Amino acid sequence: MTDQRDGALPPPTEASFDLRALYVRFRRRLPIFLGVVGAIMAAVLVYTFTQPKGYTATANVLIEPRQLNVLSQADVVAGLPTDSASIDTQVQVISSRAIAEHVVERLELDKDRHFSWALDTAANKSGGVKGFLKSLFRAAAPQTSAGSSTLDAKAKRLEPIIDVVQGQTRVRRSGLTYVIEVSYTAGDPVFAAKMANAVAEQYLIDQVEAKLNATRGANDWLTSRLNTLQVQVERDEAAVQRYKIAHNLLSSNGATMAEQEVSTLNQQIASAKADLAEKEARLSAAQSQLSQGGGGGDIAAVLGSDVIRDLRSQKAAVTRRQAELLTRYGPRHPDVQKVQQELADLDQSINQEIARQISNLKAEVDIARQRTSSLEASRSHAQGALASNNSSEVDLMELERKAEASRAVYEAFLNRSKETSAAEGTQTPDAQLSSPATPPDAPSKPNIKINLALGLVLSLVAGLGVVILVENLDSGLRTSSEVETLLNVPSVGAVPLIPANEKVANKFDYILNKPFSAFSEAFRNLKASLLFSRSDRPIRVISISSALPGEGKTLTTLSLGRSMASSGSKVVIIDGDLRRHMLTAAMNVAPPKGFVELLQGEASLDEVLFLDEASGASFIFCSSADTPIADVIGGGRLAEVFEELKSRFDYVLVDTAPVLAVADTRVLAANSDVVLFLTKWAKTPRQAVMASIDLLLNAGAYLGGVCLTQIDLAQQSRLGYGDKLYYYQAYKKYYSE
Repeated sequence: MTDQRDGALPPPTEASFDLRALYVRFRRRLPIFLGVVGAIMAAVLVYTFTQPKGYTATANVLIEPRQLNVLSQADVVAGLPTDSASIDTQVQVISSRAIAEHVVERLELDKDRHFSWALDTAANKSGGVKGFLKSLFRAAAPQTSAGSSTLDAKAKRLEPIIDVVQGQTRVRRSGLTYVIEVSYTAGDPVFAAKMANAVAEQYLIDQVEAKLNATRGANDWLTSRLNTLQVQVERDEAAVQRYKIAHNLLSSNGATMAEQEVSTLNQQIASAKADLAEKEARLSAAQSQLSQGGGGGDIAAVLGSDVIRDLRSQKAAVTRRQAELLTRYGPRHPDVQKVQQELADLDQSINQEIARQISNLKAEVDIARQRTSSLEASRSHAQGALASNNSSEVDLMELERKAEASRAVYEAFLNRSKETSAAEGTQTPDAQLSSPATPPDAPSKPNIKINLALGLVLSLVAGLGVVILVENLDSGLRTSSEVETLLNVPSVGAVPLIPANEKVANKFDYILNKPFSAFSEAFRNLKASLLFSRSDRPIRVISISSALPGEGKTLTTLSLGRSMASSGSKVVIIDGDLRRHMLTAAMNVAPPKGFVELLQGEASLDEVLFLDEASGASFIFCSSADTPIADVIGGGRLAEVFEELKSRFDYVLVDTAPVLAVADTRVLAANSDVVLFLTKWAKTPRQAVMASIDLLLNAGAYLGGVCLTQIDLAQQSRLGYGDKLYYYQAYKKYYSE
């Protein structure tokens, strides 16, 4: 038994997991579960068999992992990479609205009968309030040209068809392969195959057009860029030539004029020096021969003079003739003297010629020396000019590099322009239609098996969800274990409903008419539980209450009292509901004096007691003149009345008003030995029960326990797991209904 001295309800304990309890709870909600499952399955069946048939045709597009390159140069647009992300991207491209729009325009589907319904639907939607508002907005909007409005009208007309084409097209990658499946669903299998092939072909066409447009755009850009680069090359090369002219850096055969001049002077200086050395050598040799007295012969050989050779020859002839004359005539002969004079003249002529030749040699040496000096001076001047040119060539080289770079860029762009021009018109798609779609033989929708399977799964999940929701929203108490677990108070009894097949004139007399029924046995069990519910004092005064009206307080009080009286106990039953007089109305009496008069001292106990001859129990009713008085129970006479009643009766039972309705019940409960709290089976909210028990305990009442009332034995025996009535079918033969 819970310790109630602190005047508060202990917190409920957590229920442990019990698989059988879950099963019983599910069985309890089985009708709801079956209803939800049946409703959803019925909706699925209606949807499945009323849905129009659809045929799905599939075309396979293969993304080419090998790139076909007809020309050697690179394409403007590179081929598709073959990684997984790129192929997944192409799946999104094929399923895009742009592809659908191009298919609609290419096939002129606005004139196709298969899409007339889409146009009609769009026309109907354009009417009504929305269409009226749109027309107002169009009227208020700025007016556009006739051409653009015609294009807008055509685009608007195609929009519903594009939506249908895009919605009926399904694109997916086949596993991890390079194959993309393009499927189209339509009511006509031939049309479905036509549309699937059209979408796949449009993807290939758009690929080629994208490459062609990119190539044309590249050509236009390259042409524009080439014109700019050509002007730049001409400007840079002209700057080089102007710089050369300005700085005398003109060149021939790969060398500048200054370089060529220095080179020529070097050659001339070398030749002049050789000539000077030769002339100096001749002069030195002649002077040496002359100084050594070598004679005219050696000098002539040195000088190489023909005149001297002739003179020497003449001298030799004259000398031979002198020798002949001397031999013939002697030295004093005039002919000899004449010859001697000729020899002297010849020697003088030879010496004069030698002197003249040496003078000539000296003159030639001087001339050669002057020529060499002049050439060297010219070379020094040319070298100075060359040094100046070399410093200017640094800037010239920079200009030449800039011009060469401009020309290299120009030539690269020119070559690329030629390549792209040659490649225009040779573009091929990066994919191919590997397997065209063919008209399917069987419809793809409605897919009866999948629909039924999904419907079954959905209905089961929804049914379980509803069951869980209803079970969680149901706060009623159904079994004694729930009472003790959720409320943490003892369960002292369970009162069943009177069997529905019993024809009972007055239900309040059922316990007298059927003393061996399950209903009667429930009160005998209840009496036993109550009498042993408190060990610190004897149980004499018992208040019967509940949280709300209609929970069986009056029937329980009357039946419990009669059961006690039938067993030989002296019992008095009091109608403590001063507002509605439920017990008095149940017994169909109208006493002149009652419980209120007894409390007020206006009547004696004997004047208000009534004997029930059928059971032997006594009653204290409420008189018809009684009116609710706020302090009649709390006026101080209640304890005296209860003491007087205990002196004459074994048990005092008080049928009280609901705890949550009036405060009188808490006063009566506080002056009772024990309170029997009733809760209607599966109906009374648990929160109301807990609030009522808290009020009673705070008022100082002692709670004997909770009793479930109006229990359906048939349901409890099937679904009341955790309660003793769950096994009712096993022992019901002990009762006689």
